[in-house]
Amino acid sequence: MVIHDRITNENGVRQKLVHGIWSYDMADADFLILDKPSAGGSTQQLLNSDRIVEFAHRVSRISMNLLYPTGLATELVAEMRADGPVFSRNGLRMMMGKDIPKLK
Repeated sequence: MVIHDRITNENGVRQKLVHGIWSYDMADADFLILDKPSAGGSTQQLLNSDRIVEFAHRVSRISMNLLYPTGLATELVAEMRADGPVFSRNGLRMMMGKDIPKLK
């Protein structure tokens, strides 16, 4: 699926979460009721915390695809190569054959 289509698919849930009216039923408080009024009437959607987290994960995947369109590994490795190698102090001490100080 093309990134534009994925954004379009998630926009409906985003619109309801951001612009909808939130409520819940005391008898079943595990679900958030999203009411989105519109000119043609209102629509309701039930969301539990799992569905909200799943939505957040889908949005984060879209964000990563926008930041790294050719793939995270390919572009991240290229960025790391441009910056040069990075070592921790202890890693550098190990490579030099020196003892690593113990934490007290």
